[in-house]
Formats: sequence, structure tokens, C-alpha cells
Amino acid sequence: MRTKFFSSALVASALAGVMVLFHGGAAEAGDANACTYGDAKDCQAKCDAKKQSSCVTLGEMYVYGKGVSSDHKKAFELFAGACKGGAPRGCVLEGLAYERGIGVAKDEARAVKAYDKACAEKNAFGCAQAGYAYLHGLGDVKQDIPRAVRHLKAACDDGDTQGCVMLGDLYERGQGVEQDLPRAAKFFKEGCEKKNGFACAHYGYMHEVGLGVTKNEADAVKFYKQGCDENDPDACTHLGTVYEYGRGNVAKDEIKALGYFNDACTKKSAQACAELGFMYENGRGGLAKDEAKAVTYYTQACKDHGHLGCIRLGLVYEWGIGGVTKDEAKALGYYKAACDAKEWLGCIDLGLMHENAKGGLVKDEAKAVAFYKEACEHKNMHGCAELGRMHAFGKGGLKKDESVGVAFFKEACAAHDELGCAELGEHEYYGRGTAKDEKDGLAKLKEGCAWGHIRWACDDVAKIEKKK
Repeated sequence: MRTKFFSSALVASALAGVMVLFHGGAAEAGDANACTYGDAKDCQAKCDAKKQSSCVTLGEMYVYGKGVSSDHKKAFELFAGACKGGAPRGCVLEGLAYERGIGVAKDEARAVKAYDKACAEKNAFGCAQAGYAYLHGLGDVKQDIPRAVRHLKAACDDGDTQGCVMLGDLYERGQGVEQDLPRAAKFFKEGCEKKNGFACAHYGYMHEVGLGVTKNEADAVKFYKQGCDENDPDACTHLGTVYEYGRGNVAKDEIKALGYFNDACTKKSAQACAELGFMYENGRGGLAKDEAKAVTYYTQACKDHGHLGCIRLGLVYEWGIGGVTKDEAKALGYYKAACDAKEWLGCIDLGLMHENAKGGLVKDEAKAVAFYKEACEHKNMHGCAELGRMHAFGKGGLKKDESVGVAFFKEACAAHDELGCAELGEHEYYGRGTAKDEKDGLAKLKEGCAWGHIRWACDDVAKIEKKK
């Protein structure tokens, strides 16, 4: 099974896509000063009467040309005037206009001041925008993590779910704060409870691998479903993998998995496009095997910053799949880019290139061990399986210890990693580093062989069964 996880790059990408939306939040419920969006006559009349929330709505109409001719300069003037008149939503949109240069010269410092003002007046989206700005250091504004955390906490507490997601990501990675996985899980849970589909997807993943919460695949499925119901394509992609392999008490159904991948890929989920490519490469879900089409999907995913797609594209070049000319150096570049983005499968493949002196690299087993160890520490079970293999065979400067290797194989196999199961099966069958157990050993070897990727495991199964 291909290990599924959310990288920090994926979280950042999801956040960036939301934070740049030209949207300051709907007018307050029950606001008697609010006009009807799209009704130019109503909004203009109320704005002329100094009803500032209507001025903000009118400004949004000028941005999009809804009920009026598009006029970005006019929109900015309305937002700025509403902000001065005491409408915090106007401050948020004034900030967005400054940040993106819409109707006014781009000025990121003024953008942050506008977000700060909105936040001070209890606008949750303003707090989230300010938090994002301080988190990344917008323009001339220096990065200030403690200040970012304060703003994001205010946003999350006041109902802006992006604030919750960003806080969860900070505590999960330990960026500028002490790493605290249970606290990270708490923020993703809070975002999910407030119907943020991405938060549900990531909270589900935390349950799938046991990150800050007790590992529970059935709960993971529940949160993936919840996120998918909120139309988050990444949640739907993870739900597709659940059906692809039959996890968390869900019956295996490759046709249903294909449906989720198709739908999510159409909605611009790079991960889903990569998964769709994998289905074509291996002829799964009722599809005819089509490696060339798989390469097309991997390329699309990689271009859309889906690092799983880049990893698959690396494999295409490493082995010359789908009519692509074999090019190990190019494959190395794809793996390195993915690894740099903390996509741990990329780091594992990079480790394998160092271990086997491919892509022009000098053989370096110690460096390979470092990559496998880092991936394993971040709960990538294939990394744990590769690390176990190095312990079992005494490679990369490690002392040979098959019992240590078996411990890693057990952990990886419990998470359905093919290599982990294959290695565990072989060690159990022959009693290496663990008590001999031919029955369970054969069962684990079969699990490792299930998808045909661990060829030596399949050969072992055939040899054993022929012997019987």
C-alpha cells in the first residue's frame, strides 16, 4: 500500500488557496444595515445613508461586476471608507486590496495594518489574515510567530476555521512553538467541528497513523467522510484510498475508489490526480492498463504542486515507464524536490538512490539510513520498513540486529505497508530475529505480495507453496 499522509507543503498549499480569496465574510446575521448582494439600488441607497456594512457589500459587487460595472478603484474606496466608518469587514477587504494591488497600489505593510485593525474589532477573518501575514512575514512585515499564534488563536476562537488549521499545522510541525501533537490534533478537531473539510481530512489522517491521537482506522474513515461531505477534495481522495484497499471496516471497492479519485482530480486535487495515474498504471478499478495515461496524470499532479505526482514521475524516469526514456538523474531531481517539501516518500526514494548509487550518486548507505529514519520518525511506515531492513542486514553503519529489524517490520506491517509485511513474513517463516512461525510467516508474505510490487515476496510464496 502506498502510504498516505499530509505534508506541511500540502497544508500550506491548502491554506494559501483559502487566504487569498477576496472575501471578508458575510455581513453579521440580523444586521439591519445590510443590503442584498447584487441589488445595486438597495446597496447604494443604504451606503449613502452611512450604513457601512452595505458599503462593504457594494464594494464587493464592484470587484466582481455583480449588478454594477466592475470598478476596482471604486471598490477599494468603499472598503477604505467603511473601515474608517467602523466596519471591520471593510478593513479586511481594504487589506486584501492593498495586499494584492486591487484598485490601489500594492502595499503589504498597509494590508497588515488593516488586518490588525479588523482583528482588534473582533473580525475573525481579519485575525486569520493578520496571523497568516505574521506567520510568513508579508512584505516588509517581519515574521513574528508569537504574534501570529495570538492572532490565529483569536480567529479560531471566534469561528474562523483557517485559524484553527494553521494553529494545528504550527503545533504539529513545531514551527516557532514547541511541537505538541495532541494540541495540534485539538485544533484540527475544532476546525472539523466547525465544518472545515480540510481540517476533517487532516484530523482523519492523524487517526489513521496515530499522530497525537490513538490510532483508529475506523475513526479516520469517519472524519474522511465528514470532510468529503464538506466538499474537500483531499478528504475525498483519502476516502478513495480507503475503498481502494478496504480499510477501517470498509469493504474494498476499487470502482468506488476510482469515482472518488476522478471527482477530486476534477476539483484540482493534485493528490487525487496522482492516485488516478496509479490506477491507470496498474489497471485497477476496471480500467485498462495505460502507462502513458498514467504519466499524463502524474505530470499534471506534479505541475499542480502535488508532490506524490512528482514522486511517481520520478519512478517513471527511474525505470522508463510509459514510453518515457529512462533518466535516473531526472528521477533524482523529482525525488529531491518532493523530499525538500517534506513529502517523506520522496525522501525514501532519495535514500534508495543513495543506497544503490543511482542517478550519478556515489553509494552512501549511511545517508540512506538518515533518510529512512527521518521518514519513519514522521510516521511514514514505508520508511520504517526500509529502516528495519538496514538494521536486519547491518547496512549503513548499523550493527546487524534482526530482532530490531523485526520490530520495525511489525510496526510497518500493522499499517499495511507491503515491504514491512513481506520482510516480517520472511523473518517469521524462517525464524530470523523472531520465533519461527511458518503459518503466520506465509500469510505475511502473501500480504506483502498482494499487489505484486514486492516481487521477491511473490517468488518466496510460490517457492513455499510448490514445496508443500
